[in-house]
Amino acid sequence: QRVVSTVKAVWTNALVRPGLVAKVRFQIASNGDVSGVRLEQASGDGVFDASVVRAVERANPLPPPPVRYANEFRDFVIEFHSEEEGGQAAG
Repeated sequence: QRVVSTVKAVWTNALVRPGLVAKVRFQIASNGDVSGVRLEQASGDGVFDASVVRAVERANPLPPPPVRYANEFRDFVIEFHSEEEGGQAAG
């Protein structure tokens, strides 16, 4: 949950159109470094899709996962909905 909160805090959702969903897949190393960021599911809107990928890249590095859960964090997916407000205002 901390990873999702951290990423969405730096996300700028510039769209007000409801109904878009995009998923981003990435890996988190034991030190919190993010790699392999890619769009897992496109929303159909290129601007929205780019904004969610950029949010994950901007949140790098993330808080390191607890050692006992490191394997579970190796491959991570976050779902973004256009109805959600990003942490930063568009501008």
